[in-house]
Amino acid sequence: MGEKKSQGSAVTQLLAWSDLGLLLRVLVTGGALVVLTGAAISMKPLALVGFVSALFVGMGLLLRPIAGIAAVMCLRILFDLLWWVDVSVVGLNAMEVFSAGAVLGTAALVVLYFERVQQNVVLLPIITLIGALTLGWTRAGITSALANYLKLTSPIFILLLIPVFFRTTRTAWRLLIAFALTGAVPVLYSLYSVATHRNFEVYVGVDRLVGAYNNATAHGLSMVAIAAVAFALTLRIKQDERLRFSLPLVAGALVAIHFSYTRAVQIGIGLFALIFLSLEKQRQAVIGLLVAGALLFASSDILQERFIWTPLAALRGEALADTASELGTGRWGMWKTSLAYYFSQPPDDIVLGLGLGHQYIQPLGVDPHNDYISVMMQAGPMALISYILILMGVVREGLFAARNLTDPLAQTIAHFAVAFTLQAALVNGLTNGFLVRTSPAWFLSMAMGVALGMGALAREQANAHSSPPGAGAGSED
Repeated sequence: MGEKKSQGSAVTQLLAWSDLGLLLRVLVTGGALVVLTGAAISMKPLALVGFVSALFVGMGLLLRPIAGIAAVMCLRILFDLLWWVDVSVVGLNAMEVFSAGAVLGTAALVVLYFERVQQNVVLLPIITLIGALTLGWTRAGITSALANYLKLTSPIFILLLIPVFFRTTRTAWRLLIAFALTGAVPVLYSLYSVATHRNFEVYVGVDRLVGAYNNATAHGLSMVAIAAVAFALTLRIKQDERLRFSLPLVAGALVAIHFSYTRAVQIGIGLFALIFLSLEKQRQAVIGLLVAGALLFASSDILQERFIWTPLAALRGEALADTASELGTGRWGMWKTSLAYYFSQPPDDIVLGLGLGHQYIQPLGVDPHNDYISVMMQAGPMALISYILILMGVVREGLFAARNLTDPLAQTIAHFAVAFTLQAALVNGLTNGFLVRTSPAWFLSMAMGVALGMGALAREQANAHSSPPGAGAGSED
């Protein structure tokens, strides 16, 4: 019996950190040194920095997967602040080079740990989505659409790996803590911008905070992710006083979100808080949140203008026109125009998509401001269906974990992941959200991966409890 088990696991051992893993690490290290030497000779200083960063990202993922993935998630927050750096490596900017390094490293880990990756309950729609995006990449041009392909696929590989390496309560919780601590950097810069009234952009007559980012929406989405993670930490302060840093972090991120005056973002953080507190059975906090939100809305003319009068004008057609600048905040008009343009294309373009990067309404040159329409235009209906199935599977798995895990901390992690996924699902339908914007997509993948990891932990424990005595059991720690 033992011999058969040993023979059956030979492939697993080969694909883990055995001979193949050791060989791969030696080849990667040696190749990296050779490439790095050539790059140091031929590249400009800033380009070299970006290239070396990508190289070390890939190597770190291979050599220390858990620490590497956590570091990549945190570095993503910081690299997002460097959008202004003028670096080009084979036509890719600094962020795109970082994504390339992450894709190579995570793809290698997927191969090495494929047996564990196969346990992912949403693996089929993930593979289908990658396939549809790859086809969209080839249809748009391998070279010209490479940056778009990296932006859309790098979060997917993160989603595949987090359930593999962060499937215990301790590792998942530490990942969230590291993410929140790193998020303090952009939050502090946003607060500095508010205090000095710098780094604002004027849009539709409103000063909107962009902080260290290139636009208000990117800033707001990142603040939502940081605020949501920090908010989850605040509920555990009684059990761990070291988490008290999360209180001012939440407050700072909320201030930044308020001054972004981005409706989808403000709706997203409000929805997250309501869902999360409801799942945590914090009824008094839910009531307090609703009252505070109502008072804030009643006292802010800008919020009333943004949420009531501007949308009404758009629905009446007052904010819609034939030029990109006048199209303004008329989301309904954008969506109708985008869909009309998409369904006017040849049948093969409708079925397979127009290609990555071809989501813009012609002749206006404006994107749909809706992630679901955008991904369908770029990669076809199959990509859209796959993505929706992933969201549904993640929510179902997170709720399963919350019901079946007995550790309150594990339940809180699952509740956070479900609430964040649901708010992202709504925000994606209102703007360029947690799918087409790369860094927010990474943050959503982290939350979804944690939900899948907690679900896997719950299933392991359920299987262990139903197994004969002495068969072993999973650990929530």
